[in-house]
Amino acid sequence: MVDPLVVALDVGTSTVRAAIYDGTGTAVDGRFHRVACRPSTTPDGGVEHDPEQLLEAAATCLDAIQAGTRAPIAAVGVCTFWHGLLGFQHTATDIVRALLEAVALRVALVYDLLAPFAASEHRIIASGGALARSPAWAQMIADAIGRPLSRSRESEATSRGAARLALHALGALAEIGAAPAPLGDTIEPDPARHARYQEMRARQLALDDRI
Repeated sequence: MVDPLVVALDVGTSTVRAAIYDGTGTAVDGRFHRVACRPSTTPDGGVEHDPEQLLEAAATCLDAIQAGTRAPIAAVGVCTFWHGLLGFQHTATDIVRALLEAVALRVALVYDLLAPFAASEHRIIASGGALARSPAWAQMIADAIGRPLSRSRESEATSRGAARLALHALGALAEIGAAPAPLGDTIEPDPARHARYQEMRARQLALDDRI
């Protein structure tokens, strides 16, 4: 275990997780804790999280990963969720696909904004349980972006990233991208579907302008 030690706190939509990482950005064995947080629905169809429940879950996770150790923590990296989706009409399957496609189109929009700042031969790496378990959604995103999409095999990519940012801020990690996580399969985009998604995105942006 290499100093300094940092804590990664990940407040997600279904769980709050905390872990300790060492100075190389490697998770410390036995220093991971997870607490489930159940959201509630509102009469108008919304979904809400109780902030006190999230705070208690975060405190529980932080207490658990530090139990029995006096190792000093140099920094804390924090990440949390943000989203908002609306679906309507047709069958449940249609709604789910529409929701996933809407997110894929937004991901493609964000990619287009970031791509000019990336190296010419950059690689797109996707992480997260949903993409890892759903080849169909990963294919949608690859098709929407129009570039190959490599899926990460890192099970806690968000926490690992938060820890590495904290280490970089401390000066303990010179390059955030050093020692990248192992990759899984690479999904190639379908040109015909990419063209269709381009048309769909144009309609989506037109609706944004009207709103």
